[in-house]
Formats: sequence, structure tokens, C-alpha cells
Amino acid sequence: MFSRKVEVLLLCLISLAALQVLPQSAVLAAPSNKVPASIYQGPWGTSPSSNGDPSSPCVMPNCYWYQTGAMGSSSSYNYVAASVMIRTVYDQVNNDAHSYWVGGFIANGAFVQVGFLNEVSTTNQPFCCAWFYEYFYPLSAPSPLNKCCPPIIGGEGSAGPMGAWHNYTMTSNGGGTWSFYMDGQRLGTTPDLGGTAAANSGTNAPAALTEVAQASTNTDTIGPGEFKNLSFRTSGSSWQQVAQANSFIWYGKGTSPNHPPNPYGAREVEGVNNDFLAGSYVPPLDAPSQSPGTRLWPYLPPLSCCISLAFLDDRNTSFQPSWVSLQSTAGTIFFTGYNNQPIEDGTWNLTMVMWHSVDIALPATPFTTPGTNSQSFPTKVFSLQLHVVGLVTGLPVGGASVTTAFPDTASEAVTTDGSGNAVLVQLPASVYVLRFSIPLGIPAIQTQNVTGSTALTARVFASLEVALIAGLPISGAIIVLVVAVSRERRRKAMMPAIPPSFAVAGNCVTCGQPLHPGHLYCTNCGAFVQRTPT
Repeated sequence: MFSRKVEVLLLCLISLAALQVLPQSAVLAAPSNKVPASIYQGPWGTSPSSNGDPSSPCVMPNCYWYQTGAMGSSSSYNYVAASVMIRTVYDQVNNDAHSYWVGGFIANGAFVQVGFLNEVSTTNQPFCCAWFYEYFYPLSAPSPLNKCCPPIIGGEGSAGPMGAWHNYTMTSNGGGTWSFYMDGQRLGTTPDLGGTAAANSGTNAPAALTEVAQASTNTDTIGPGEFKNLSFRTSGSSWQQVAQANSFIWYGKGTSPNHPPNPYGAREVEGVNNDFLAGSYVPPLDAPSQSPGTRLWPYLPPLSCCISLAFLDDRNTSFQPSWVSLQSTAGTIFFTGYNNQPIEDGTWNLTMVMWHSVDIALPATPFTTPGTNSQSFPTKVFSLQLHVVGLVTGLPVGGASVTTAFPDTASEAVTTDGSGNAVLVQLPASVYVLRFSIPLGIPAIQTQNVTGSTALTARVFASLEVALIAGLPISGAIIVLVVAVSRERRRKAMMPAIPPSFAVAGNCVTCGQPLHPGHLYCTNCGAFVQRTPT
């Protein structure tokens, strides 16, 4: 028992020493159990009261609901279903919610929408990125239905992974209910929103929008989100893409038009119909208005064609940024594809290159079209060379898994080779948390501020270190035993010889009991001992 207590004590002391040697060492975090806050999204332009939604802690005039994106034309009226593809992106929320969705008013004035959002949890932590759907009864509905209903939100990460495309769809069930889907999987269904009067959209077109909801500032960075294939279906048609859409810039539920102008914009991806960016970094084409804005598509064919763009990391390897912007005297254009892209005539400057939510553009030489068919651009992305070794032995640790997260929460994982080496590549400047998973070793966490290409040696408790640690208590017990035996032998060797007085002198003549010198009578029978004179 004592030996076991010593082992536990030694292991605790060694673990504490490990935490001192490797700052922030810890076991990997458990899955999230955060609960999303109930923050209302859309609809647009209703302004039901001067204080916005009564459930909101955000009170006018310092409360903002901004919306921007694309809205279909009269050719997409009377839809009974609408859908759009949205690429999952992450943006830092500011005690509010950012959402990306397809939705719109239906014939009786009710409102339906489905998409994904980033927001805060009930403990004011970031909550990324979850599908959601929401519905609102028409304002003419009796109270309290006209104030209903909070969003239904999926689990954190249910709209991931970052950078992935997902289809969001809402469909009328033929009466007053609508159902919502992500990638064909049903998320839920509304209650009856008004019978057959809610069975289609009437004279309302579908919209695909980004939204900043319940914000206390008008400067939140959102996305931009990328949308494509905005589509609809009427009761008498199959699915078809929205043939024409205009930019839409307005205010969300409860927001006064007297607020500062909506700072967000929407632009089509150059040369592609029904593919657009909406949100931050995109200059607005119009002032805020509920009226249809500037046409996004169909686009006008460019005067020249075409150009291929290449973006290079610190190892001169080409990669595909999320999106880039180019500027000329004619205005700003956006690309999300980079091979043989149509482009207008002009002299162009590269203004932004977005990679994992970070602008990685370097100053570049302008190029002119027509005249340039391809162009390469170095960027501010870096590699981190890792060398993982044992803390005690200094020997390389092979097979160690190293994971980290980009600024947009997308992850990258590598495994060390037999020399303990691995490389994390194409990292935009940021502080990275590196998580080390060691075969038969102790997991560890370490941080690294990456501002350029660099190398890092990580010292960890690998299998050999763990074996040594586990062997210490056993070795100690063996040493203690050997020392104890040795001391006992030395003690016995140093004991004095038995004195002569304790030697056997004879036997009792009566009963045979052995007698020692000095006995006057037998200790067994009591007979008197007669001694022979010497």
C-alpha cells in the first residue's frame, strides 16, 4: 500500500513538472455543450415598434439589423419552394448574430427563412456554425402570434466544415405549413401560418441574404458569404434558377431607416451568373432601399477574355484563396475562380486576397487587359516547420499528430515522420494553438505566433519518457529492498557470539532435560542438580 501511494505521488509530481516545462500543456478539450442565444433574424422592413423585437435586449436607437444580398424579380413570384447554395464561412460575432439564408415573404405576409448562422451562446461565447430556420406570422395575426417566433438552431458545427458548400431549401407543403431542409435532410416544419393563403409566395420573390442581427455597432465584419444557384419552383414547374436578380440592401426586423447607412454590399462573381458575394469588403452598389437595386445578373459579357491568376505561398506553391478583388478606374470586381476567367478591359490592381478570413495580399504590379493572359502573385502565407523531440531524452518523436485551427476555425493536421519532423503550410499571420497527440505519451498544447516562415522545436513527454517515469517508483522499490537486505546481513554479521554461559553443560539424571551451566535444579522436573567437582 505504501509503495502504491509513493507511485501516485511521484506521478503527480512529474505531471506538475511537465506542466511547468510545457506551458499550456493539457488534454484536448471536450466537445462543445454551448447553448445558442435566441436572437431573431429577418424579416426585412417591418419595423413593428420603435424598440425592435420585444424579446431583444438590444434597444433602439443603438441596435442594428442589417441585411444585404440578392433578390429575384417578378419572374420568380408565386414560388412554392426556394433554395440556394451557401459556402460556410466564419466571422467573429460581437455579442450578436450573423446569418446567411434564403427566405422571403409569402402571400399572406408571413415570413420563412433557412440557412446557417454564427452567433453567441447563452454564456456569451462564440457559437459557430449552425443551421437554423425561422418563421414569422403575418403582422395581421392576433397577438402574441405576430411577435412569434424565435429561431430553431442546430448544434454547434452542424453547418460545417468551414469552406464547404451546402444547399438550404424551404418548401410549401400545400397548405399553411412550410418545411426546411439542409442538403435534402429535413430540419423541421412550421405550424400553420395561415392556411391556403400561405401556400405560396404570391407577389414576392425569394432572396438570399447575409444579416447582422441585434448588433450594438454598425461596424461588424460579416463574411462576405458566397451564394450561388438561387432557385425556385412554382406549383406548375420544376426547379429553375432565378433568371434575374438585383442587389438588395435594407434593414432587418425592428430597425429604423433613420439608422446609419447599411455598410455592406453584394456583387456578382465576375463573369458568372447566379454566383455572388454579400457582406463586408464588398462596396455597396446602391444606397439602402426596399426597391430592387442594381442588377447582379444576368451579367454583361466582358470586352476581353480571359485571364488566369495564380497565388503563391512562401514555398512557391499555388493555392486557391476564398476570393480576391481587383480594382480599376471602372470599379471593383471579384473572383472566386482563377483559371481562364472573363475580365473587362482595363488596368487592374490586386486589392484583396482572402484566405481563412485574413487578407494575405502583398503589394503587386498592376496588369492590363487585354494584353495579359496570366498573372502570378506572391502572398503573405507562411509555413511552420515542426521538430518534435522527447523532453528528457531529446530523441525525435515519430507518429505524433499535430493539429491547429486557422483564424476562421478550419483545421489543419500533420503527422511527424521518423525524424520527428512535420510542416504546417499556408498559414496566414495569426497566433496558433498547436495540439500534440503523442503515441503512448502525454498530450500537450503549445502556442506559436506566426508572422513569417519559421521553425519550432516542441519538447514533449513521449513513450520513452513515460516509460522512464513509470519505471521510477518500481526501481525505487527494488533499490529499497536491496538496501534493506544488505543492512540485515550486515546487522547479523555484526552480532556477538553466544557467551559460554549459554552452552549446554549436560542432562538431568531424572528426566533427561538439557542443563546449562549455572542451573541449580532441572527446569522440567525440579530435581536438584548435583555437580561433579572439578
